[in-house]
Amino acid sequence: MTLINWLLIFVAIILLLYVTKIGTLIRKSVMLYLIIMFPYRRWHLPSWLSPKTKISDYKINFGKRVLAPKVFQLDDNKKHPGMIVFTPLAQEDESSAAAINFLKGLAKLGFTVMVPLWPGRPLGTINETDPKDLAGSIDWFSKQDFIEKGPVGLVAISYGAGPALIAAADEHIKNKIKYLVLLSGYVDLLAATETIVTGKFSYGKIKGEVEPDPYARYVLFYNIGKWCSNHGDQQIFAKISKIILDNNQSDTKINALADGLSKEGKTIFAWVTASEPKDFREKFSRLPKKIKNHYQALTPKLKNIFSIKSPLLIMHSTNDRLIPHTESIKLYNNIKNYNKKSSLVLISAFDHAIPVQANFKNIWTIYIPNFFRIVRFIFQMLWLQIN
Repeated sequence: MTLINWLLIFVAIILLLYVTKIGTLIRKSVMLYLIIMFPYRRWHLPSWLSPKTKISDYKINFGKRVLAPKVFQLDDNKKHPGMIVFTPLAQEDESSAAAINFLKGLAKLGFTVMVPLWPGRPLGTINETDPKDLAGSIDWFSKQDFIEKGPVGLVAISYGAGPALIAAADEHIKNKIKYLVLLSGYVDLLAATETIVTGKFSYGKIKGEVEPDPYARYVLFYNIGKWCSNHGDQQIFAKISKIILDNNQSDTKINALADGLSKEGKTIFAWVTASEPKDFREKFSRLPKKIKNHYQALTPKLKNIFSIKSPLLIMHSTNDRLIPHTESIKLYNNIKNYNKKSSLVLISAFDHAIPVQANFKNIWTIYIPNFFRIVRFIFQMLWLQIN
């Protein structure tokens, strides 16, 4: 081919990527792929190629509860499509470089992104009111005049998937959601907890075993402590959770603290230290009703999920050590006949919500093989936003 032919091909590609709708979405999909897969990057586009963003703080009152959402948007005085990113067990504040890179990246791609946050909420806190707070956030955000009119996108990550499914099924909210994206989430909180405790998971013919994640164990012990009725038990579980969070996996220290638990506390401790799924389920049946109610409140009911009509995109990594990918398979198998706009993509590029280390081996064996699946998934989401 002559030089002129190569130049014509190059010009055609540029026109495709920057002039046509499909080309623009392909370009944005690849850009978002890079944002997601390299969350701790220090490299950025030069300022003349990268639009300026701004972060605004707001306040929402839900009775006695207060939310302080942050909004990430382009600093261009224009209205853009709204998107909510819900990941309540993570810290989406200025101290998290990965979160800021991700949220600013979404804003630079043309979204106005709202992140619900609770001021003063301790790390790892799970509340029964999370689905209601998310529903209220969706209602509030969809009415703001700084975003385009119409339904907003909802992206829920990890634990946030359960409350997001519950909120999306709310009769007063469902028409305000344009699409729902679930990343590494759960549909059955007890099944997800079973993996955290025992390191084992199964669904149908799929069986697996992982090393229990320390942060997930911290979240479990911390919240179980909060839900105990005995104040002394609450303090002991708080101390145990701190040992786990500090990554000091000393069974001797933990067991010594557990000796001071009440009879009820020891019943709970026996459950969160079960080694086999059957034993885990049997011991759950003995727990106080209060704890069972928390699990029931935070587990989406299938009959309600069936009523969700907005497109539902699900992605999960088969290498997830915190929430097994069988949770997403279970969800998709249950809703695919009710929601024809649903889809499931399984990848192997994430440990949980963070990509595996981008070393030379992983680039060739994980990043490149998963590139097309992830970019296609992102393209689906962007396509739903403009249609």
